[in-house]
Amino acid sequence: MLLELFTVSSLIFIIISSFAIYLKAKKIYSISQHEPLKPFSISFLFFSLTGVLIILLESIIFFTYEIPLFIHLLFTFFFYFFSLTGILFLLLSFLWKEHTSENELYSIVRDKLKEKNSLLLILSFGIALFSLKELFLYYAILLLTLFIGMILSFDSTLKEKQSMNQLFFLIFLLGFLGNVSLFLGIFFETYLIYGLSILTLLFVILLRAVFTLLK
Repeated sequence: MLLELFTVSSLIFIIISSFAIYLKAKKIYSISQHEPLKPFSISFLFFSLTGVLIILLESIIFFTYEIPLFIHLLFTFFFYFFSLTGILFLLLSFLWKEHTSENELYSIVRDKLKEKNSLLLILSFGIALFSLKELFLYYAILLLTLFIGMILSFDSTLKEKQSMNQLFFLIFLLGFLGNVSLFLGIFFETYLIYGLSILTLLFVILLRAVFTLLK
């Protein structure tokens, strides 16, 4: 019972935080037209949708005690789709930053995705669909994306210690650690608490940082 309460409380906080960050980033983008803010705001919209989806699923299970397989698969698919899309748009936001234009590989990836953001949606859709049969595929892609973001943002932080570089590194680092813990939580319940705690801490830091940096 305590685990359920902690889970719901953490999810509600993450949903509210994600939506607040989305609105803030969207507002600043509408004023400044600073391109990296667009995928940044979109990513947190998808994170908030991911949290809402989990709350809805848990509520249905709580009140009905069982859920039809089709409905469960539908919720699972959209959970995979929303969370993966959020992470991919977050990585795009980092690649879209001005300093990455000096790196040829960054520029090629960034420019291709700038032209067709729908590629990210198609990629997330395909991975989510295949992950319905293989859970490990979802976690493999999710953790790989976070790891890539962590390495790239760490490299950028070493070269240029800007606040946003450090924030991106922190997002990818804590996101990676949190999701590793959530994956282990499938087998060991204690790690589920660790994972939720790490992600809650991440959003506490994010909420403060975003409203401080984006003025």
